[in-house]
Amino acid sequence: MIISRVGRKGRITIPKQIRDSLGIEDGDRVIVMQRGDHLVLQPMNKTLFDLRGMVAVSEPQDFHAVRRDVREQRTHRRIHETSQDR
Repeated sequence: MIISRVGRKGRITIPKQIRDSLGIEDGDRVIVMQRGDHLVLQPMNKTLFDLRGMVAVSEPQDFHAVRRDVREQRTHRRIHETSQDR
């Protein structure tokens, strides 16, 4: 077990031994998750492009339509939130 100290701005240092073991380099991103009372750091060494195909779908997906639908939903939500603020 290695102990790290949390700095003033909430920063921690991932020990070199662990960075080397996981292939984490300067500028890499890590995913920070809370699982119950545990803090989990996971190297983010895959892009969304690398992850495609990992979730089974029943039919081909039209990603342009999906993006359009998400934009429309966000717009409707913002309009609804704005109208409630008045």
